[in-house]
Amino acid sequence: MIHEEKSHVLEGPQKTVSEAAQKTPFTKAIEANPRLAAAYYDRANAFYNKGEYEKAWEDIDGARSLGYRVPKKFLKALRKVSGREG
Repeated sequence: MIHEEKSHVLEGPQKTVSEAAQKTPFTKAIEANPRLAAAYYDRANAFYNKGEYEKAWEDIDGARSLGYRVPKKFLKALRKVSGREG
């Protein structure tokens, strides 16, 4: 019983630390200023490099919705690897 309580207590802070460690500078910038279109593009580029293409598309959509002109070369590369038109 005591071990269960300790285990449960330790799970919370560890998860929080883990989640905080996963935040990129781009995510932090977006949280601080959700209208910072370039941060969405930069994070999309990071997702692209990690092979997380769907997340990259989500951020491309976010950047575009804020008026950011995404480079055609990047869009072409993302379309090619993701098999998606966007």
